[in-house]
Amino acid sequence: MLKNVVVLLLPDDLIVEILARLPVKSLKRFSCVCKSWYDIIKDPVFIAKHLDQTRFYDYESKNFLISDFLAFSFLMLSSSGTSTETPPNNNNGTVWTRIHITGFEDFPLVYGICDGIVCLHSYSDGVALWNPATRETKSIPRTTMRNWRYKRDTIMYFAFGYDPKTGDYKIVKFVTSPIQEVELYTLSRDSWRQIDLDNVTIDIELSSRSYTSLKGRNHWLAYDEQKNSDLEILYFDMSDEVFGVIPLPDSFRELTGRITVYNEMIVLILYQNKLASTIEDPIDVWVMKEYGVKESCTLLSTTVGVHMALVVWSHDGVFMESSRGELLSYHPTSQQFKNLGVISDGTQPVLYQETLVSLNGMHEEEEAGILSP
Repeated sequence: MLKNVVVLLLPDDLIVEILARLPVKSLKRFSCVCKSWYDIIKDPVFIAKHLDQTRFYDYESKNFLISDFLAFSFLMLSSSGTSTETPPNNNNGTVWTRIHITGFEDFPLVYGICDGIVCLHSYSDGVALWNPATRETKSIPRTTMRNWRYKRDTIMYFAFGYDPKTGDYKIVKFVTSPIQEVELYTLSRDSWRQIDLDNVTIDIELSSRSYTSLKGRNHWLAYDEQKNSDLEILYFDMSDEVFGVIPLPDSFRELTGRITVYNEMIVLILYQNKLASTIEDPIDVWVMKEYGVKESCTLLSTTVGVHMALVVWSHDGVFMESSRGELLSYHPTSQQFKNLGVISDGTQPVLYQETLVSLNGMHEEEEAGILSP
């Protein structure tokens, strides 16, 4: 029998404050400690509190989610180096975890990420929302936009984001070029509806998916055919449900590239817009320090010697692909490259933070099927 055991009873509000600062992996374990902790962790009020902690106080501990098409899975690379797994034949210290996903016949592409929820789409299986931390997946219902496949020279785009006015998550789906049909899905209603389309003539840059959910808006690099093909930023406002344009400096006119977000700022990774690029071509990293103000665009770094700049920006640098197909991280300040031990052919890295946000969907063991769009 144990003697001299002191049981410390903490007030419930202090327990909540402590739990709200813990990572999802720990919370999943602690939910099994006792019923009262389980009830706290599953409470929507606590989930919202934990999300606020994640949004504002835990930016530097985000992870990198990388698609591995050949293995039909995702790799989670830790930015803090706390994982215990390392890739085979990798001696550079990179740590990672492999996450398999069920319910898809074809491996899905990532079309957006917000608050730990990933928007996925494959042409055979349709659209789904996925929380990798909780292994919860929600199939998105069919839409009325079904004739786009039969229109010549049209491309379908998705974007996933958060509406700060209603506290709801939304998916916008539209056909271009130019933008000619738009539908909007809201998670709370679990349904699509068509929205009015103003006269938007801008043409979307083909390589630009929208991982840039910022200030309740999703962003793409785009060319405006009515302005001598100026390079601009097209955004969709999830609250007002309208498209808009952010101008860029005139010197960007002949450039192309990727757009992403870091530390609540737009980041542009730009290079010459030409058919055949080489590793000798410079790649510039620009930061828009004041949102929506083109004059605030500041050159952060220029690098050469890589094949392609990818979309992710973090405190650890820019993801890039080497001429040998290796996935690299590049830190502009130190101008140092780090080989992450992953072949980047087919990878699609995005910045990811684990959350408890519920989709009211199905969990991995239930193997929910995905509906065709």
